[in-house]
Amino acid sequence: MPEKPTPPRRRVPEEPAFAKEPLQKIEAPFWREFRILTASKLYASGQMSSDRAAKMAGVGHVEFLLNLNFYKIFPLQEELAELERGDE
Repeated sequence: MPEKPTPPRRRVPEEPAFAKEPLQKIEAPFWREFRILTASKLYASGQMSSDRAAKMAGVGHVEFLLNLNFYKIFPLQEELAELERGDE
């Protein structure tokens, strides 16, 4: 029985120097703004609390509330609605 030919060895390229360093998550500014805008709109429509929206946006709660002004959203609208309804 004839021997099977061995496949040629493949040369594996060496890793570039930057690949050996730890990877850092670098997010494009567009996607960061998109997440904040989406979370802001969900908060403004009453579908999400400000705390959950901040987590969805990937920012701190206070930073999220401060960013709402940029989108012309009142940051305490949920609390204002409760006061207007008379809820305590």
